[in-house]
Amino acid sequence: EPYQILNAAGFDPEPGDGSEHNAEVQRVYDGDDDTAWTTEGYFDPEFGGAKDGVGITVDLGQAQKINAVTLDLPTTANATVYAGDEPTRSGTEIGSTEGEDGEVTLETDDPTEAQYVTVWFTSLTQSEEDGRYRAALSEITVR
Repeated sequence: EPYQILNAAGFDPEPGDGSEHNAEVQRVYDGDDDTAWTTEGYFDPEFGGAKDGVGITVDLGQAQKINAVTLDLPTTANATVYAGDEPTRSGTEIGSTEGEDGEVTLETDDPTEAQYVTVWFTSLTQSEEDGRYRAALSEITVR
């Protein structure tokens, strides 16, 4: 059974403002593949060289034994998933994906206890709508 997600927050490090489209974060655990959280729009796939990534963190409410994380990626992405005791990209690396989209499951051979799971995007895909670069996540499942 997947763990219940109680909350989520976008993570935008310096020189960013600390949040990343927080009004959309519930979309990653609403059970609807047609909705998605997206990053802000950037002018190139590497964040203009200003930072090395942005992310979204989900809160499981308490420490849980994490074996696998499934991401539903509507666009291709390079991302690393971390599990830890803080809502940042710290803790144990669960796995990473490069240039994949669709449903991607990352599993660890050594389950870890953690309350927070962060998906850290390190590259962005160009949007057909406005030409800016974004990452997107439709759903996340933590087991």
